[in-house]
Amino acid sequence: MLRQIIRVREYLNRELAVKGILFTMVQNTHVQRETISAIISQLGQQYPIYRHYIPRNTDLAAAVGHGQPALISHPRSVGAKAYRTLAQLAFPNSMPGDG
Repeated sequence: MLRQIIRVREYLNRELAVKGILFTMVQNTHVQRETISAIISQLGQQYPIYRHYIPRNTDLAAAVGHGQPALISHPRSVGAKAYRTLAQLAFPNSMPGDG
């Protein structure tokens, strides 16, 4: 992923900036916890790491099949709630209330 960012900076957009690293499709397994820990150790000084993550969720995959964002097709799903929380954390002054 970081190689792709470097290429985009070189050839398309010199001002491209990484605002943070977000872990998605996260499952609570030993291997995944080790992987996340290693990424944080290697990149945590260079880039902000979101402590919030998006869990692996079948409703998110189903939303793709429906051709709609999960926030529309499965608004009460764990995955949609995780993305909503992320948006509120990343853009605290930009989000309307949940209704």
